Amino acid sequence: MASSRSMGKVCFVDVETTGLNPHCEEIIEIALTLAMYDRSTGAITAKLNQYAGLREPSVPIHRSATRIHGLKKSMLKGQCLDDESVLTLLAQADFFVAHNAPFDRGFLSKLYPQAAAKPWLCSMRGINWRAYGFPGRSLPTLLECHKISIPQTHRAEADVQGVIALLSHTSPGGKPYFYHLLQTLETLSQPV
Repeated sequence: MASSRSMGKVCFVDVETTGLNPHCEEIIEIALTLAMYDRSTGAITAKLNQYAGLREPSVPIHRSATRIHGLKKSMLKGQCLDDESVLTLLAQADFFVAHNAPFDRGFLSKLYPQAAAKPWLCSMRGINWRAYGFPGRSLPTLLECHKISIPQTHRAEADVQGVIALLSHTSPGGKPYFYHLLQTLETLSQPV
């Protein structure tokens, strides 16, 4: 059994939004999963807690965004996020992981400034997927290549579960992909 010092907590994040610009667009769906991982092996060992919620926006949803995630304003009427649940999960994590982290970080940090205080790792850019022979780095492409099925892409909760399953897969190098992503965390921690 691993010692408590070799274990860490990571929060996997995905958001769906009204558009692409975090300065004028808003989160309409969020999913967070707090997981335990082994620092030495990169194994994701347990899902500790999770939250998923919808949010009614104060701005229109761009048609192009609806074409991607399928969420319409009528589906979100009266919906609001459980801020306490979100903040509890954010506080417990050592760092955050998202597939296209700059996008998710921009939106989440606007709504919850605490999210900007910890490191973010990007499972899309933080692993050289092409070096492993994959034709692209989009989540749907990588899930298909690894034969990972999720209920629907571009919905927050399903995408978070897809990222966890993908990063739990063993890379051609013999370690979980999450192990390789953790190496970028060490790079962030190095003094400049």
